[in-house]
Amino acid sequence: LMSDTVTHIVTARPRANLRYPAPYEKFAPPDATVVIDFTQPMNPDVAQSHLRVMTEASVASASHAEVAGKWSWPSATQAVFRPERSLSEAATYRVSVTAGALPAQGELGTPNDSTWTFTVAPRPELVGSSPGDGDLSARTENQVTLEFSVPMDTPSVEKALRIMPTPDTVNFRWERQNTRAIVNFPIDPSAEYRLLLGDGAIDSLGRLLRGNRSIVFRSAPLPAVTYLVGPRGYWNGTIGTYNPVPRVRQYTQARNVEQLHYTLSSLDPAALMAAYKNPWEQVDLSKLPHSEIAQWTQPVSGTLNKFTFVPTDVKTPGDGVYLLEVSGDNNTTDDARVLVVSRANLTFKMSERQAFVWATDLNSGEPLG
Repeated sequence: LMSDTVTHIVTARPRANLRYPAPYEKFAPPDATVVIDFTQPMNPDVAQSHLRVMTEASVASASHAEVAGKWSWPSATQAVFRPERSLSEAATYRVSVTAGALPAQGELGTPNDSTWTFTVAPRPELVGSSPGDGDLSARTENQVTLEFSVPMDTPSVEKALRIMPTPDTVNFRWERQNTRAIVNFPIDPSAEYRLLLGDGAIDSLGRLLRGNRSIVFRSAPLPAVTYLVGPRGYWNGTIGTYNPVPRVRQYTQARNVEQLHYTLSSLDPAALMAAYKNPWEQVDLSKLPHSEIAQWTQPVSGTLNKFTFVPTDVKTPGDGVYLLEVSGDNNTTDDARVLVVSRANLTFKMSERQAFVWATDLNSGEPLG
């Protein structure tokens, strides 16, 4: 050779990986074995002294207790730990491989400490619900959510669930690794329901559901509603025309309110016309310039959760444009309407070149001069 040749050989060190349970697993089975894989064939006699399975330190104590059990090597690249007894439910365990675990060939062991934790699944329980057990005014939106401490066997839960009174249809949706069940069924307002999970409900590990397995709740009544009904139908705009003879009468459609509170105010016709210049723009009637004339309260008698029609006589001072506002108990619901009060009836006819307007009295039909 004409010159010296230097060859550098880099030897890869063995590394460890926790195969089972998965690192940071939250729902490991109590009878789990611990499996560690290595990237190279290892020397079991030397490497095993670097392997540990311990209980995680508690808040009260910083020490770790080593778990009793036996290591085995199904192959030179895999170590398996079998605990002497079942692991504790809801307990967290630490698996570690310290630096220096030697391979089958070579003198360079694992380069640093490797540590993983996993948690054993707690006992399967119903830990929460929405609505909560004992809720006497539940807003449900036709669904109940059940929260479990561990992933559940979904078919067994759906089969074991009983709902009283029995609904016509029930649908399930599962979330969060099957620890949350969303149960959809028709829920009547102001009605009591009971959900009971029978003995057949099990978790994904086959363990029976324990602890409290039922919830009872009463659904809330429907929201309070008040509508000022149009003179010729329901909700036909915010402006209505009214004949003052013999009186101006307004109907309000109400649900789940005990009293209706009315306010009558006068409006400036010019300001009203200016506000409605753009027919597509919504007008906030309460912001129109107005002058209060009267207030009064009227009781409502009706059936819970059912609409009722309430007539009220509006004592307007005379022909004109007025704003009528109504609200339910504690202002939980409100509505407003413009009342155009007039004895005049207008008939409009138009041809290509002319337009005719007839103004007559609404009651007598006689022309107005």
